[in-house]
This record gives sequence, structure tokens and C-alpha cells, in this order.
Amino acid sequence: MSLAMLSILALLSQAHAASQTTSSLVDFNATGKSVAAHRHTNPDGGYGGWVADTAVVDATVYVSSTARIFEHATVLNNAKIADQAWVYGTAIVSSNAYIGGAAMILGQALVTGASHVSGQARVMDQAQVEDSSLVKDNAIVAQSAHIKGRARIFGASRILGSARIFGDAQVLDDAEIQGFAQISGAAIVANQAKVGGSAVITDNARISGAAHVEGAASISGDSRVSFNARIDGQARITGQSRIYGAAKVFGNAVCKDQAWIIDSAEAGGDAVIAGHALLEGCYRALTGAYAQGRHNATCR
Repeated sequence: MSLAMLSILALLSQAHAASQTTSSLVDFNATGKSVAAHRHTNPDGGYGGWVADTAVVDATVYVSSTARIFEHATVLNNAKIADQAWVYGTAIVSSNAYIGGAAMILGQALVTGASHVSGQARVMDQAQVEDSSLVKDNAIVAQSAHIKGRARIFGASRILGSARIFGDAQVLDDAEIQGFAQISGAAIVANQAKVGGSAVITDNARISGAAHVEGAASISGDSRVSFNARIDGQARITGQSRIYGAAKVFGNAVCKDQAWIIDSAEAGGDAVIAGHALLEGCYRALTGAYAQGRHNATCR
């Protein structure tokens, strides 16, 4: 169990007693079922939003008059629930975290540290958001995904499965990260790109367009993968490589240095594409290939 979780648990008993005041009946999510609740008293002594009597909110927490905390949620340790934000389920928000806009934290989610969740973002299931990370707009962080460091998740992006986003990485637009994929360093995944499997995107790599990266592939350095490119298997893309068009790199192939693979060209097996190589058209470099120059094959 992490130190953050241990400190949260240590505060629960004292916070529960402090959270109980005169109750009223409130229908929190318009289901027609009202539950006992009370107005939270903010640190400045003013009245905040409604908190269900089943939830735990300590005296250091700020809750705006239009925010809601219900079911068995726990909010502790200088957290701020602002605007029209909701925290519910058995979710935990702690340690200076900020939830604003119309964001929702639900399920068994954990949001802690100096992290910010805002807009209409959702953090749910067993997902965790911590450190100084940011989740905003219409982004969804769900299942067992983990966001940490100074990661930025925004747009309509989705972080699912057991994916991990950390460092200064960014996921934006309509991008989706799933499986056990890891995005780190200053990497960016944007547009309609998808990253899954146990793929690793790091350094200053950029994945964009409708590109897909799967398997145990690794994209690093200043590489770019875009348009409808597909990277799979244990392929490695590094250096200043460019994989564009409908190109495919798979198997144990390596693309490095300033090599380009474009159009419908492919590299697979244990092929190495290096130097200033250019694979275009429908050229295929497979097992045993080592390409450094320009290679073109007409598509039939």
C-alpha cells in the first residue's frame, strides 16, 4: 500500500466525525431517491455544497455551493471541489487535488497530489491521477489507468486498461491509450491515434493522425508516426525516423537514424532501415534486409 493511501486512511476516522452536521434529504443524481445529506462548512466558515452523510469530507476541504459529494466518497487534506464537480462512488480525492468544471470522479478512482481534473472530464473505475498531472476537457481516465508526474490528458482522449501516462507526456484530441501501453518523457499522442498492447512511446516521439501502435513496439527519440501508419510486434522506431502514409513496421524490424518509410512500404522480420534510407511505394524490406538508400516498388 502506498504512503499516499496510508495517510488517507489515517485521516478517515477523524474526518468522519467532523463531517456530520444537521441533515436534510437530497436527491443527488436525479434518480428520485433522496438520501440524508448536509451542507459542508468550508475552511473560511462559509457554507459549501451538499455532502451525503455516507460520504467523508474533512474540515480542510473546500466544496463550492454547486458541487456535490455523495455515496461513499472521501475527500481530504486541502482538496478543492469547485464549480459543478461531483465526487461519488467510493472515490478518494486528497492532498491538494483540484476538481472543477463539471468533472466527475467516481467508482473507486483516486485523485491526489496537486493534480487538476476539470472541464467535463471523468476519472472512474480504479483509475489513479496523481502528482501534478492534468485531466481536462472531455477526457476519460478509466479502468486501471494511471496518470502521474506532469502528464497532460485533454480533448476527448481516453486512457483505458492498465495504461500509464507519466513524465511530461501529453495525450490529446481523440487519441486512445489502452492495454499496458506507456507514454512518457515529452511524448505526444494526438488526433485519432491509438496505442495499445505493451507499446512504449517515450522521449520526444509523436504519434498522430490515425496511426496505430500495438504489440511490444517502442517509439523513441524524435520519431514521428502519422497518417495511417501501423507499428506492431517488437518493432523499434528511434532517432529521427518518419513512418507516414499507410506504411507498416512489424516483427523485430528497426527503423533508426533519419530513415523514412512512407506510402504503403513495409519493414518486417529483422529488417534494419537506417541512415537516410527511404522506403516508398509498395517496397517491402523483410528478414535479412538492411536498407540505407532509396527503395521503391510499384504498387500492383
